[in-house]
Amino acid sequence: CFGYGISNIMLGFPPTDGYEGPGVFSHVVKLDREHVRATTTQDSGAELPREPILFPHDEIGEEFIVRLVYASGRELLMFRDVDCIHSAPDVTYRTSVMRFM
Repeated sequence: CFGYGISNIMLGFPPTDGYEGPGVFSHVVKLDREHVRATTTQDSGAELPREPILFPHDEIGEEFIVRLVYASGRELLMFRDVDCIHSAPDVTYRTSVMRFM
């Protein structure tokens, strides 16, 4: 099945050397179990990629949101989409983020 169990690796690049703080990586909410949308198929029987599952922001308590801190030695982030919800940081402070799947 498309994307299930695939690890995502993000390599962050802040705009300044020596930066330590939030804004480089996405915010995350750890799910208590894997969350997978049901598979859909085309008329031909071929599996379609799953669409993202969207959650209204006001349904997630602030105490569950992890705001990741970028620092030397913490340039990589690894996660699986089925294990967490991720979103853009409150304030983005990065030159770029490379995502490998």
